[in-house]
Amino acid sequence: MIRLARSGVDELTVSLWAGTPTTYSRSHPNKTEKTFEIIEGNLKLFHEHKAPGSEVILANVLFSMNFQETREMLEFALRVQADGMYFTLVDSVHKRTDGLLLTPPHLQVLRDHLPQVKARVDQLRAAGLKFRLDNWDGLLERLTAVGAAKGDYDAERVERIPCYVGWIFIRVLPNGDVAPCCRGVEKPMGNLHRNTFAEIWRSEVYREFRRMALRESKKHPYFTPIGCHRTCDNLMHNEQVHARLLDLTDEERRQLRRFVIGEQE
Repeated sequence: MIRLARSGVDELTVSLWAGTPTTYSRSHPNKTEKTFEIIEGNLKLFHEHKAPGSEVILANVLFSMNFQETREMLEFALRVQADGMYFTLVDSVHKRTDGLLLTPPHLQVLRDHLPQVKARVDQLRAAGLKFRLDNWDGLLERLTAVGAAKGDYDAERVERIPCYVGWIFIRVLPNGDVAPCCRGVEKPMGNLHRNTFAEIWRSEVYREFRRMALRESKKHPYFTPIGCHRTCDNLMHNEQVHARLLDLTDEERRQLRRFVIGEQE
């Protein structure tokens, strides 16, 4: 852990899913409460030796076994002196792990106590602590989504703006498949064992994905293998890019269209 801290890594994201040893051991069946304590010790060690500018972010997926523990998750993050944290809602596998979904009563409990988490962070920030809650507004919007109890968190949000992920992101799987987004593992653009990255990136298959993602509704059958309406793990990235594009002048937008997608006047 000390070697990792001193390596100059920009960001260490730790997916924990718990704020107490008991919940950690319940949600990680092959681990024990002692494992949670070891992780806590390692994170404190990382903070002690990390390079300037290096950050630790804690990620907590909320589901039916840990949804009541957001305040404890925050206190853990503060205890290990993390630089920030974010919450997201469980992305279940239909008919296989739907038991992890948050029911309407669970969602209401979350809506009731999450303001306490935000108030605690605001209080600490007012006192000078540099700590951030990433994608907070996105979390609150998912909690109130029409399909939240079924795990369809993003049906409305993904239709509001185009999808730019085909230009800004890839996911490489262990088998060499190149997925165009976090959820696109069932729609690979190519495989690095058969083609170079440049060949895949510039391929007609990838160009088609970019055209469809930019212009079509995510209800289109083309996106069925991806399931964009259920959970879009790249929604944050798309919203950030969209906000930046809105800041461009009309002329800058025209030039960008000509350069990126070959659009003519």
